[in-house]
Amino acid sequence: MIAEVAMITSCLFVGYTYLGYPLLMCCLARIRPRPVKEGDFLPRITMVISCYREVEALIEKLKSVFASDYPLDRLEVRIGLDEGTQEEALRIRSALGDLSQNISIQVFAQRMGKPTVLNELTRDLSAEVVVFSDARQALAPSALRTLIRPLGDPSVGAVSGELVFLDDVGEVRGDIGLYWRYEKLIRDCESRFFSLTGATGALYAMRGSLVSDLPRDVILDDVYQPFNAIRAGKRIVFQREAVIYDRVAKDEWEEFQRKVRTLIGNFQLVALDPFFVSLKNPVFWQFLSHKLFRLFVPYAMVVCYVASALAGSLWAGLFFALQTAFYLLAVVPLSLGVVPRGRLSLPYTFFVMNLAAVVALVRYVRGDYSVKWR
Repeated sequence: MIAEVAMITSCLFVGYTYLGYPLLMCCLARIRPRPVKEGDFLPRITMVISCYREVEALIEKLKSVFASDYPLDRLEVRIGLDEGTQEEALRIRSALGDLSQNISIQVFAQRMGKPTVLNELTRDLSAEVVVFSDARQALAPSALRTLIRPLGDPSVGAVSGELVFLDDVGEVRGDIGLYWRYEKLIRDCESRFFSLTGATGALYAMRGSLVSDLPRDVILDDVYQPFNAIRAGKRIVFQREAVIYDRVAKDEWEEFQRKVRTLIGNFQLVALDPFFVSLKNPVFWQFLSHKLFRLFVPYAMVVCYVASALAGSLWAGLFFALQTAFYLLAVVPLSLGVVPRGRLSLPYTFFVMNLAAVVALVRYVRGDYSVKWR
Protein backbone atom coordinates (compact mmCIF):
# COMPACT_ATOMS: atom_id res chain seq x y z
CA MET A 1 0.00 0.00 0.00
CA ILE A 2 2.77 2.46 0.95
CA ALA A 3 4.61 1.68 -2.28
CA GLU A 4 1.50 2.35 -4.36
CA VAL A 5 0.83 5.67 -2.59
CA ALA A 6 4.45 6.71 -3.14
CA MET A 7 4.23 5.69 -6.79
CA ILE A 8 1.00 7.60 -7.43
CA THR A 9 2.10 10.71 -5.50
CA SER A 10 5.46 10.97 -7.22
CA CYS A 11 3.91 10.31 -10.62
CA LEU A 12 1.34 13.06 -10.05
CA PHE A 13 4.11 15.48 -9.08
CA VAL A 14 6.05 14.77 -12.28
CA GLY A 15 2.85 14.92 -14.32
CA TYR A 16 1.78 18.25 -12.84
CA THR A 17 5.20 19.82 -13.35
CA TYR A 18 5.58 18.91 -17.02
CA LEU A 19 1.97 18.50 -18.21
CA GLY A 20 -0.50 19.80 -15.65
CA TYR A 21 0.98 23.24 -15.14
CA PRO A 22 1.50 24.01 -18.87
CA LEU A 23 -2.04 22.82 -19.70
CA LEU A 24 -3.53 24.83 -16.86
CA MET A 25 -1.58 27.92 -17.87
CA CYS A 26 -2.69 27.58 -21.49
CA CYS A 27 -6.32 27.29 -20.36
CA LEU A 28 -6.03 30.35 -18.13
CA ALA A 29 -4.42 32.33 -20.94
CA ARG A 30 -7.36 31.47 -23.17
CA ILE A 31 -10.11 31.98 -20.57
CA ARG A 32 -8.70 35.06 -18.80
CA PRO A 33 -6.22 36.75 -21.12
CA ARG A 34 -4.78 40.12 -20.19
CA PRO A 35 -3.98 41.87 -23.48
CA VAL A 36 -1.15 44.38 -23.63
CA LYS A 37 -2.18 47.85 -24.77
CA GLU A 38 0.67 48.53 -27.15
CA GLY A 39 1.33 51.99 -28.52
CA ASP A 40 3.67 53.75 -30.92
CA PHE A 41 6.16 54.26 -28.11
CA LEU A 42 9.58 55.58 -29.17
CA PRO A 43 11.43 56.65 -26.03
CA ARG A 44 15.15 57.30 -25.65
CA ILE A 45 16.76 53.93 -25.07
CA THR A 46 20.14 52.73 -23.85
CA MET A 47 21.30 49.28 -24.89
CA VAL A 48 23.87 47.64 -22.61
CA ILE A 49 26.08 44.76 -23.71
CA SER A 50 28.68 42.86 -21.70
CA CYS A 51 31.26 41.27 -24.00
CA TYR A 52 33.88 38.67 -23.11
CA ARG A 53 36.20 37.65 -25.94
CA GLU A 54 33.52 37.98 -28.64
CA VAL A 55 34.63 41.20 -30.33
CA GLU A 56 34.16 40.02 -33.92
CA ALA A 57 30.67 38.74 -33.15
CA LEU A 58 29.94 41.98 -31.29
CA ILE A 59 30.85 44.08 -34.33
CA GLU A 60 28.34 42.14 -36.44
CA LYS A 61 25.81 42.48 -33.66
CA LEU A 62 26.26 46.27 -33.53
CA LYS A 63 25.85 46.53 -37.29
CA SER A 64 22.47 44.80 -36.95
CA VAL A 65 21.52 47.18 -34.12
CA PHE A 66 22.27 50.29 -36.16
CA ALA A 67 20.58 48.79 -39.23
CA SER A 68 17.34 48.51 -37.27
CA ASP A 69 14.38 50.81 -37.87
CA TYR A 70 14.74 52.50 -34.47
CA PRO A 71 15.61 56.22 -34.71
CA LEU A 72 19.37 56.58 -34.20
CA ASP A 73 18.95 59.91 -32.41
CA ARG A 74 17.04 58.07 -29.68
CA LEU A 75 19.49 55.17 -29.34
CA GLU A 76 22.64 54.86 -27.25
CA VAL A 77 24.74 51.70 -26.86
CA ARG A 78 26.99 51.07 -23.87
CA ILE A 79 29.53 48.26 -24.17
CA GLY A 80 31.65 46.68 -21.47
CA LEU A 81 34.68 44.66 -22.60
CA ASP A 82 35.31 42.20 -19.80
CA GLU A 83 39.03 41.39 -19.64
CA GLY A 84 39.31 43.50 -22.78
CA THR A 85 41.87 45.83 -24.29
CA GLN A 86 41.95 49.35 -25.73
CA GLU A 87 42.95 47.79 -29.06
CA GLU A 88 39.66 45.89 -29.12
CA ALA A 89 37.76 49.09 -28.37
CA LEU A 90 39.53 50.84 -31.26
CA ARG A 91 38.72 47.92 -33.57
CA ILE A 92 35.03 48.22 -32.72
CA ARG A 93 35.00 51.98 -33.35
CA SER A 94 36.92 51.58 -36.61
CA ALA A 95 34.51 48.92 -37.89
CA LEU A 96 31.47 51.10 -37.14
CA GLY A 97 32.82 54.34 -38.58
CA ASP A 98 30.49 57.31 -38.05
CA LEU A 99 28.05 55.14 -36.11
CA SER A 100 30.58 54.86 -33.30
CA GLN A 101 29.37 58.25 -32.04
CA ASN A 102 26.33 56.40 -30.70
CA ILE A 103 28.38 54.05 -28.55
CA SER A 104 30.44 54.29 -25.41
CA ILE A 105 32.93 51.57 -24.45
CA GLN A 106 34.30 50.71 -21.03
CA VAL A 107 37.32 48.43 -20.93
CA PHE A 108 37.84 46.22 -17.88
CA ALA A 109 41.40 44.95 -17.92
CA GLN A 110 40.65 42.34 -15.24
CA ARG A 111 37.88 39.73 -15.48
CA MET A 112 34.88 41.15 -13.62
CA GLY A 113 31.99 38.88 -14.54
CA LYS A 114 28.82 39.87 -16.37
CA PRO A 115 26.81 41.22 -13.39
CA THR A 116 29.57 43.61 -12.33
CA VAL A 117 30.05 44.83 -15.91
CA LEU A 118 26.30 45.41 -16.31
CA ASN A 119 26.20 47.31 -13.01
CA GLU A 120 28.92 49.64 -14.28
CA LEU A 121 27.17 50.12 -17.61
CA THR A 122 23.86 51.06 -15.99
CA ARG A 123 25.34 53.75 -13.75
CA ASP A 124 23.88 57.27 -14.21
CA LEU A 125 21.25 56.21 -16.70
CA SER A 126 18.84 58.85 -17.96
CA ALA A 127 17.11 56.85 -20.71
CA GLU A 128 13.47 55.93 -20.25
CA VAL A 129 14.14 52.35 -21.36
CA VAL A 130 17.16 50.07 -20.96
CA VAL A 131 17.66 47.20 -23.40
CA PHE A 132 19.84 44.29 -22.24
CA SER A 133 21.40 42.08 -24.90
CA ASP A 134 24.21 39.56 -25.32
CA ALA A 135 27.22 40.19 -27.53
CA ARG A 136 26.90 37.59 -30.25
CA GLN A 137 23.29 37.51 -31.48
CA ALA A 138 22.10 39.69 -34.38
CA LEU A 139 18.82 41.61 -34.22
CA ALA A 140 16.04 41.52 -36.80
CA PRO A 141 15.51 44.99 -38.36
CA SER A 142 12.29 45.63 -36.44
CA ALA A 143 13.39 44.01 -33.16
CA LEU A 144 14.00 47.16 -31.11
CA ARG A 145 10.86 48.99 -32.18
CA THR A 146 8.63 45.98 -31.52
CA LEU A 147 10.42 45.16 -28.25
CA ILE A 148 9.71 48.63 -26.87
CA ARG A 149 6.06 48.79 -27.98
CA PRO A 150 4.50 46.92 -25.02
CA LEU A 151 6.08 49.42 -22.62
CA GLY A 152 3.45 51.85 -23.85
CA ASP A 153 1.17 49.95 -21.47
CA PRO A 154 1.68 51.33 -17.92
CA SER A 155 1.14 47.87 -16.41
CA VAL A 156 4.20 46.47 -18.23
CA GLY A 157 7.61 46.87 -16.63
CA ALA A 158 9.76 44.57 -18.77
CA VAL A 159 9.55 42.89 -22.18
CA SER A 160 11.30 39.73 -23.34
CA GLY A 161 12.23 39.23 -26.98
CA GLU A 162 12.11 36.01 -28.99
CA LEU A 163 15.27 33.99 -29.62
CA VAL A 164 15.20 32.27 -33.02
CA PHE A 165 17.77 29.70 -34.06
CA LEU A 166 19.45 29.61 -37.47
CA ASP A 167 21.12 26.75 -39.32
CA ASP A 168 24.63 26.76 -40.80
CA VAL A 169 23.53 28.68 -43.91
CA GLY A 170 21.59 31.32 -41.98
CA GLU A 171 18.10 29.95 -42.51
CA VAL A 172 15.58 29.71 -39.66
CA ARG A 173 15.64 26.20 -38.28
CA GLY A 174 12.33 24.36 -38.35
CA ASP A 175 13.60 21.43 -36.31
CA ILE A 176 14.51 23.24 -33.11
CA GLY A 177 14.29 21.02 -30.08
CA LEU A 178 11.04 19.78 -28.67
CA TYR A 179 12.01 21.23 -25.30
CA TRP A 180 12.57 24.72 -26.75
CA ARG A 181 9.15 24.75 -28.47
CA TYR A 182 7.55 23.52 -25.25
CA GLU A 183 9.27 26.29 -23.25
CA LYS A 184 8.16 29.01 -25.65
CA LEU A 185 4.55 27.79 -25.45
CA ILE A 186 4.62 28.07 -21.64
CA ARG A 187 6.17 31.54 -21.76
CA ASP A 188 3.62 32.74 -24.28
CA CYS A 189 0.75 31.51 -22.10
CA GLU A 190 2.26 32.98 -18.91
CA SER A 191 2.61 36.32 -20.65
CA ARG A 192 -0.96 36.34 -21.96
CA PHE A 193 -2.38 35.34 -18.57
CA PHE A 194 -0.30 37.78 -16.49
CA SER A 195 3.50 37.69 -16.50
CA LEU A 196 6.64 35.74 -17.30
CA THR A 197 8.97 34.66 -14.49
CA GLY A 198 12.07 35.95 -16.27
CA ALA A 199 13.27 37.09 -19.68
CA THR A 200 15.33 35.89 -22.62
CA GLY A 201 18.84 37.05 -21.77
CA ALA A 202 19.66 37.59 -25.44
CA LEU A 203 17.20 40.50 -25.65
CA TYR A 204 14.94 42.17 -23.13
CA ALA A 205 13.90 45.72 -22.23
CA MET A 206 13.01 47.38 -18.93
CA ARG A 207 11.84 50.75 -17.77
CA GLY A 208 14.96 52.64 -16.71
CA SER A 209 13.42 53.51 -13.36
CA LEU A 210 13.22 49.80 -12.48
CA VAL A 211 16.84 48.89 -13.21
CA SER A 212 18.95 48.22 -10.12
CA ASP A 213 22.38 46.78 -9.29
CA LEU A 214 22.73 43.03 -9.62
CA PRO A 215 24.36 40.86 -6.95
CA ARG A 216 27.96 40.36 -8.09
CA ASP A 217 27.68 36.57 -8.18
CA VAL A 218 24.18 36.17 -9.67
CA ILE A 219 24.07 33.66 -12.52
CA LEU A 220 20.60 34.36 -13.90
CA ASP A 221 20.79 38.12 -14.35
CA ASP A 222 18.00 37.77 -16.95
CA VAL A 223 15.65 36.61 -14.18
CA TYR A 224 16.89 38.71 -11.26
CA GLN A 225 16.93 42.05 -13.11
CA PRO A 226 13.55 41.85 -14.91
CA PHE A 227 11.99 40.60 -11.68
CA ASN A 228 12.27 44.20 -10.48
CA ALA A 229 9.19 44.75 -12.62
CA ILE A 230 7.33 42.11 -10.60
CA ARG A 231 8.54 43.66 -7.35
CA ALA A 232 7.10 46.97 -8.53
CA GLY A 233 3.71 45.39 -9.27
CA LYS A 234 4.17 45.34 -13.04
CA ARG A 235 4.32 42.61 -15.65
CA ILE A 236 7.05 40.95 -17.72
CA VAL A 237 5.58 40.16 -21.13
CA PHE A 238 6.73 38.14 -24.12
CA GLN A 239 7.01 39.92 -27.48
CA ARG A 240 7.22 37.31 -30.23
CA GLU A 241 7.83 39.93 -32.93
CA ALA A 242 11.04 41.20 -31.30
CA VAL A 243 13.35 38.64 -32.89
CA ILE A 244 17.02 38.05 -32.23
CA TYR A 245 19.00 35.33 -34.01
CA ASP A 246 21.43 32.73 -32.70
CA ARG A 247 22.93 29.47 -33.86
CA VAL A 248 22.31 26.15 -32.17
CA ALA A 249 25.25 24.83 -30.16
CA LYS A 250 26.86 21.96 -32.07
CA ASP A 251 28.51 20.58 -28.96
CA GLU A 252 26.00 18.59 -26.91
CA TRP A 253 28.29 18.72 -23.88
CA GLU A 254 28.36 22.53 -24.07
CA GLU A 255 24.57 22.61 -24.25
CA PHE A 256 24.33 20.26 -21.26
CA GLN A 257 26.65 22.55 -19.29
CA ARG A 258 24.41 25.50 -20.14
CA LYS A 259 21.39 23.62 -18.80
CA VAL A 260 23.26 22.77 -15.60
CA ARG A 261 24.34 26.38 -15.16
CA THR A 262 20.76 27.63 -15.59
CA LEU A 263 19.45 25.16 -13.04
CA ILE A 264 22.19 26.10 -10.57
CA GLY A 265 21.01 29.66 -11.09
CA ASN A 266 17.48 28.70 -10.03
CA PHE A 267 18.77 27.32 -6.73
CA GLN A 268 20.84 30.45 -6.28
CA LEU A 269 17.93 32.85 -6.87
CA VAL A 270 16.07 31.52 -3.83
CA ALA A 271 19.17 31.88 -1.67
CA LEU A 272 19.83 35.42 -2.90
CA ASP A 273 16.31 36.75 -2.41
CA PRO A 274 13.52 34.99 -0.48
CA PHE A 275 11.02 37.17 -2.38
CA PHE A 276 11.07 34.61 -5.18
CA VAL A 277 9.38 32.03 -2.93
CA SER A 278 7.39 34.50 -0.86
CA LEU A 279 3.60 34.75 -1.01
CA LYS A 280 4.20 38.47 -1.64
CA ASN A 281 5.51 37.49 -5.06
CA PRO A 282 2.58 38.00 -7.51
CA VAL A 283 3.89 35.15 -9.66
CA PHE A 284 4.75 32.84 -6.76
CA TRP A 285 2.69 29.97 -8.17
CA GLN A 286 4.19 30.34 -11.65
CA PHE A 287 7.74 30.57 -10.30
CA LEU A 288 7.24 27.52 -8.10
CA SER A 289 5.64 25.44 -10.86
CA HIS A 290 7.84 26.55 -13.76
CA LYS A 291 11.23 27.04 -12.12
CA LEU A 292 11.52 25.20 -8.82
CA PHE A 293 9.45 22.03 -9.13
CA ARG A 294 11.62 20.92 -12.07
CA LEU A 295 14.62 20.84 -9.76
CA PHE A 296 13.02 18.05 -7.73
CA VAL A 297 11.44 16.00 -10.53
CA PRO A 298 14.46 13.61 -10.83
CA TYR A 299 13.97 12.41 -7.26
CA ALA A 300 10.24 11.93 -7.81
CA MET A 301 11.14 9.86 -10.88
CA VAL A 302 13.38 7.61 -8.79
CA VAL A 303 10.67 7.20 -6.13
CA CYS A 304 8.09 6.37 -8.80
CA TYR A 305 10.35 3.81 -10.48
CA VAL A 306 11.36 2.03 -7.27
CA ALA A 307 7.86 2.14 -5.80
CA SER A 308 6.29 0.66 -8.95
CA ALA A 309 8.80 -2.22 -8.75
CA LEU A 310 7.91 -2.88 -5.11
CA ALA A 311 4.13 -2.38 -5.27
CA GLY A 312 3.45 -5.97 -6.36
CA SER A 313 0.23 -5.32 -8.29
CA LEU A 314 -0.25 -6.12 -12.00
CA TRP A 315 -0.86 -2.52 -13.06
CA ALA A 316 2.16 -1.32 -11.07
CA GLY A 317 4.27 -3.97 -12.80
CA LEU A 318 3.07 -2.79 -16.21
CA PHE A 319 3.87 0.78 -15.25
CA PHE A 320 7.35 -0.32 -14.16
CA ALA A 321 7.89 -1.98 -17.54
CA LEU A 322 6.77 1.17 -19.39
CA GLN A 323 9.17 3.31 -17.36
CA THR A 324 12.00 0.87 -18.05
CA ALA A 325 11.35 1.04 -21.80
CA PHE A 326 11.14 4.84 -21.66
CA TYR A 327 14.46 5.16 -19.84
CA LEU A 328 16.17 2.67 -22.15
CA LEU A 329 15.17 4.87 -25.11
CA ALA A 330 17.13 7.63 -23.41
CA VAL A 331 20.08 5.79 -21.87
CA VAL A 332 21.04 3.72 -24.93
CA PRO A 333 21.47 6.71 -27.31
CA LEU A 334 23.19 8.65 -24.53
CA SER A 335 25.70 5.86 -23.93
CA LEU A 336 26.37 5.65 -27.68
CA GLY A 337 26.80 9.39 -28.05
CA VAL A 338 23.83 9.62 -30.42
CA VAL A 339 21.18 12.36 -30.26
CA PRO A 340 17.79 11.02 -31.38
CA ARG A 341 15.59 13.10 -33.68
CA GLY A 342 11.85 13.37 -34.08
CA ARG A 343 9.54 11.64 -31.62
CA LEU A 344 12.35 9.47 -30.29
CA SER A 345 13.96 12.62 -28.91
CA LEU A 346 11.33 12.92 -26.15
CA PRO A 347 12.74 10.26 -23.75
CA TYR A 348 16.29 11.46 -24.42
CA THR A 349 15.48 15.14 -23.85
CA PHE A 350 13.49 14.40 -20.70
CA PHE A 351 16.22 12.20 -19.24
CA VAL A 352 19.08 14.61 -20.03
CA MET A 353 17.13 17.55 -18.64
CA ASN A 354 16.61 15.75 -15.34
CA LEU A 355 20.19 14.50 -15.27
CA ALA A 356 21.20 18.17 -15.55
CA ALA A 357 19.02 18.97 -12.52
CA VAL A 358 20.84 16.32 -10.44
CA VAL A 359 24.25 17.60 -11.52
CA ALA A 360 23.11 21.17 -10.78
CA LEU A 361 22.14 20.32 -7.21
CA VAL A 362 25.45 18.54 -6.56
CA ARG A 363 27.46 21.43 -7.95
CA TYR A 364 25.39 24.04 -6.12
CA VAL A 365 25.80 22.28 -2.75
CA ARG A 366 29.55 21.93 -3.37
CA GLY A 367 29.83 25.56 -4.47
CA ASP A 368 31.24 24.35 -7.77
CA TYR A 369 30.07 27.19 -10.01
CA SER A 370 31.09 30.70 -11.02
CA VAL A 371 29.39 33.72 -12.49
CA LYS A 372 32.32 33.96 -14.92
CA TRP A 373 31.10 31.77 -17.77
CA ARG A 374 33.79 30.32 -20.03
